[in-house]
Amino acid sequence: MELVVQKVLATGLIVFLSLSFGFLPLLLARRYDFSSIDTLDPVIMKREKKKMKNVILSFLLNLGGGVLIANCFCHWLPEVREGLEHKSIDSFLPLAEVIMCSGFFFICGLEELLHHFLHPHQTPESKVKKEMMKETGFSTNNGHQNGVTHKDDEEEEKESEKTASQVKAAIRTVFVVFALSFHSMIEGLALSLEGEAAGVWLNTGATALHKFVISFSVGVELISNKLSLCTYSLSIVMFSLAPALGSTVGILLTELSFDSSIESRIDLPLQILQGIATGTIVYVVFFEIIPKAKTVGGTGKQHILAMILGFAIFLPSLYFHQDHEEGGDTTSCTNSSAVVQH
Repeated sequence: MELVVQKVLATGLIVFLSLSFGFLPLLLARRYDFSSIDTLDPVIMKREKKKMKNVILSFLLNLGGGVLIANCFCHWLPEVREGLEHKSIDSFLPLAEVIMCSGFFFICGLEELLHHFLHPHQTPESKVKKEMMKETGFSTNNGHQNGVTHKDDEEEEKESEKTASQVKAAIRTVFVVFALSFHSMIEGLALSLEGEAAGVWLNTGATALHKFVISFSVGVELISNKLSLCTYSLSIVMFSLAPALGSTVGILLTELSFDSSIESRIDLPLQILQGIATGTIVYVVFFEIIPKAKTVGGTGKQHILAMILGFAIFLPSLYFHQDHEEGGDTTSCTNSSAVVQH
């Protein structure tokens, strides 16, 4: 029973850290106005990029991008590869990488499909009609009126493109939150399945080290997309409570004496879903977060340094994950020896 209490306390600590650092960007945004640039005027855009608030926002977005790159390629992908190797699946393909790429192409195709319905392409007839209006608009008796109409059409088209872009950015953010929440749930499940108190707290330390950085990065991404307070809060709360859900499932599995083989049966589907989630995060980092950071502000050198810093911030958590895995292997070997002696 004491071990269960420690698991609950460890999960509560992770949830508290996630909520604290997840809502921190919201508090900072009230002071520094962390919102992306709306104008398309190159002169105004150049002036806006030099403002300190936009340089800070660009730095934070790149920092978060570096954290997520390290998370995907140094933590999630090796985890999926190792999990699939233990299944002894005979294939000439690098399965972990293929699954990750399938997640990448899935979100890419889904976004294009949504773009087709949200902002459909013009038909050839409408393009010809628009060109004729542009050419004849100022030469007819009603030239001024036609010119104003053409200008209104352009403004309406720009507004439509802007709305479609905002919707796509929101959809990308939703996929990031869902993918990270899914992995957080798996981490909570792994924590709750620990058999010793030392393993529980080592797992907690390894998870907490990168959890707070990712929570902050997700918060910055939500702020930059100008989501409502309700959507922002819902996203952060869902991401923060995901470990608690996984931990609850794990505690129920261990305390209610379910079949011990259930963990091995659900392991393969979890690894596949985690690989797809990795591909989703990779797509959003390279097609949403990094391009947005470049348009918001800062210089090329600042972008690169911020990404490297974010990448480096994540790396120490890998050391604790490795120590925890080695400790788990040692424990299992000790338990096996004890069984043989008995």
